[in-house]
Amino acid sequence: MPSHSISHGNRRFGIILGIGCLLVVSLASMKMKGGILHDSFHHGEYFASLATLLSSQYTLVPLTIHGALDYIPGLIAFHTFGPEDYFFPTWLIYRLLNVAAAILLYLLAEDFSKDRPHSLFISLAWALCAPAFVGYRDVMLLLSIYLYFSIQKQDNPLTAKVLEVCFGVVVALGLFWSFDRGITAAVSLGSACLVQLFGSRLYSSSLASFAITLLAIELVFPQASLSGYFDNLRILLETASQWSREWKHGYGIFLAGLLALANALAIGLLLLAMFDRKASTNHLPNCLFFILLSLFLFKIGSNRIDLGHILMGLWGPLLASLYWYSSTREKKPGPILKASLGLIFVALFMASYKFRNPVFIPMAASVIIAVSHAFPLARTKAMSHTLATLLLVLTLSSSLLQVAKGHSDKEYVWLDYLDSPPPNPLLVTEGVRWASRELLSSGSHCVFDLANSGVINGLTGLPACSRFTYPVYANRRYEKEMIDSMKKQRPKAIIYSSTYWSFRIDGRTMHARFPSLNDFLRNEYAQEKCHLEYCIRYLKNRNDG
Repeated sequence: MPSHSISHGNRRFGIILGIGCLLVVSLASMKMKGGILHDSFHHGEYFASLATLLSSQYTLVPLTIHGALDYIPGLIAFHTFGPEDYFFPTWLIYRLLNVAAAILLYLLAEDFSKDRPHSLFISLAWALCAPAFVGYRDVMLLLSIYLYFSIQKQDNPLTAKVLEVCFGVVVALGLFWSFDRGITAAVSLGSACLVQLFGSRLYSSSLASFAITLLAIELVFPQASLSGYFDNLRILLETASQWSREWKHGYGIFLAGLLALANALAIGLLLLAMFDRKASTNHLPNCLFFILLSLFLFKIGSNRIDLGHILMGLWGPLLASLYWYSSTREKKPGPILKASLGLIFVALFMASYKFRNPVFIPMAASVIIAVSHAFPLARTKAMSHTLATLLLVLTLSSSLLQVAKGHSDKEYVWLDYLDSPPPNPLLVTEGVRWASRELLSSGSHCVFDLANSGVINGLTGLPACSRFTYPVYANRRYEKEMIDSMKKQRPKAIIYSSTYWSFRIDGRTMHARFPSLNDFLRNEYAQEKCHLEYCIRYLKNRNDG
């Protein structure tokens, strides 16, 4: 049977083709409806912590929801474009980081599939679905994985040593970039590196640079101290149980089962293969790494049972299965591999639903036909060319349709902002502008926002009144702390309620989550004014003092 893997001479063309398709899908889904940041909760995460960190009147380090990724892009945009025009550049930096993460995932998948039959189709499949699987939270984790495997391929000792040092630095920085992804990288890759130290000195420089980087961060950036890091992480873990996992719905059970099955298949494959005596010396630690990676991503993906989180957790076991496929000597896929390919089909179907892009469904079917060799036609060169053409036509046509619809819905207005970023107020809703004006005109020196709209912090430039920039990320255990913060800060006005969904996450209002806090606020902030989606309450006798 002829092999249809890409020859070395054509591999570069295949990579360019794959990245080109990835960029088409990524850019087609890069939308900002009406040129406005409508999601004041998720977009607000870009600005809430940053406003507190930049405030000269606030001494406490705010709790971040994800890690340094909550403020570093905004900090770069703030200092580059100024405090009045940094909203759009911040949004754009996050979008570009999404693309960078997708490219890194694609390059890993392309490398694992390069010597297998129909490698072009496998790599194209990953190029098209990578934007659905990963984003800016994953970029440091994926860069760490990419460097880890790049070191193993290096023949030049000096180049390998430089990569080892860079690898250790990136893993250390990744710990602060994203809590869950950083810990995933440190534990899974760290375990693999420690195993290899028993047989060679490979990655010894990585462990040293990792420790030195952590020490340097501790000394140069006191606000990023390890004690503060673990305190922030502890609170997030304590409050994580309050989120709904939607186990009662059949859809949620199906998603959770899909993620569990993907992990079981990947881990089963790796456990069977990890002690192969004929494999390379790196094979056992590599299998250990992928097993740990899959387990950590399973935890991340099951934090909330929804499509977005499940896709966050699926790429780990799927990439682990692809690594197994690249290292196995079997020429014909067995039932386990075919089951894994079935999971790929389901995952790509879900990606199609997420992006409203039909390219993933027939693309998934064509990949399964190509890789599984289920039909005689799949073994022919003509079929290879046919499938490649099908992928390209579907990608371009469906993405063009998506762009056409997005253009008619004014979802690409942000392209006009590339020449000159608009002022921040033009990037938010009228309700956010009104609430921000009310807080500033009242003389408030900080923001207490039960609507969890972090965009208000960014627009006013005011810090949070407590270390919980988003009160919803606290729980009843920290209710007294928030009340004490309000007694100390006594802002002249607060965001008391909202018709926006972030006031009623999982069907529970913020007043129901914190009844004692609500009683305190109703007593101290009697006058209420509502406009559009926000209601503001004002401190009694606020003109005194």
